[in-house]
Amino acid sequence: MNKMYTVYKDPSDATPTEHRITYTVRKPRHKKYNFADVSFCFDPEKRCLKRLDFFIDEKLIYVNLALGCGRASSVWFFQKKGSYKPVSAPEIDFVLVVVKDVLKANPEMPNAFNKIFEVLPRQAKGYKKMFEPGTTKAERLMIVKALREKNKLIHYAQGRYKKLLEKERLAKADSEK
Repeated sequence: MNKMYTVYKDPSDATPTEHRITYTVRKPRHKKYNFADVSFCFDPEKRCLKRLDFFIDEKLIYVNLALGCGRASSVWFFQKKGSYKPVSAPEIDFVLVVVKDVLKANPEMPNAFNKIFEVLPRQAKGYKKMFEPGTTKAERLMIVKALREKNKLIHYAQGRYKKLLEKERLAKADSEK
């Protein structure tokens, strides 16, 4: 099974502890990349989905999904590590190829996570439209409103994460008896 449940702790304490649920694709037939790890990154303290990490052939692109207070962001921002510049359209399209591969390789994926991947192409289309040079401020506000509608999917994924934590806590309590 390709799913892993891990806890990540940065040894330098520069980033806080986070839980990751990772789906992996290795050597797809189309040979556009060799490997990809796609992770749902959760904040265990706030119990919220922070971001989606796409680690593709040693390159990290992530989708920032949460504000600092544990609430869902209004826009799903594609970012590169250490850069606030918009991610280019070809790179976003490449991420969407990886999303298709992950969905195909993991049919047992929980529905809450599956729906986030299914809506990601629509969110990416809105993101690309926001950063086109000819987009007006009014159009950007309409796009943000449309993107905000899908934030309920983030809450569904957070609910699934809370269930996983509860199962883990119960299993730990049973093993200690």
